[in-house]
Amino acid sequence: MMRLFLNDCGGRLPPRCRRGQAAWLAVILLATGCGIAVRDDTAVLAGRVTIDGKPVTLGGIQFMPLEKGRPAFSEVRDGVYAARVPKGRVRAIFSSRRETGRQVEVYSTTMPEVIDVLPASLREGIEITVEGDDPKRDFVLSGKVEREGPAR
Repeated sequence: MMRLFLNDCGGRLPPRCRRGQAAWLAVILLATGCGIAVRDDTAVLAGRVTIDGKPVTLGGIQFMPLEKGRPAFSEVRDGVYAARVPKGRVRAIFSSRRETGRQVEVYSTTMPEVIDVLPASLREGIEITVEGDDPKRDFVLSGKVEREGPAR
C-alpha cells in the first residue's frame, strides 16, 4: 500500500499524500477494531482438578459453550489448569490419562502407551455457568458411580 502512495506522489510524500495515508490508516484501524475496546465475552477460569481426592496428573478440560462462543481447552498438569472460557452456560468435559509403562508403535514411531483413566460417568462432562473471572474454580470429581432413585 505504501508503494501505491509513493508511486502516486512521485516517490516523495507531499502533504496531500500524508493526509491520504492517515485517512487509509484510520479506515484500516476502524475496520479491524485496532485492538481497542474489543468486546470480550470470555472469562479466565483457573484452579485444581481432583478425582476421588487425588489431583489429575495429566489430562485436560474442554469447555463447550451451550449458548454462544468458541470452545476452549486447557491442559491439566499435576491437578492445575487455567483457561479463557466463554461466558454463559458451558459444558466442561474432562479427560485424565496415564502411561501404562508399555511402549506401542504408532505410525512407525515407538511411544509410551497412554490410556484414559476417567470413569465413563465423567466423560460426558458437567454443566457450569461462567459469569466472570474465577481464579479458584476447582473441579472436585468423583469416579464412584451413584445410583439415581431407590435401590432395587
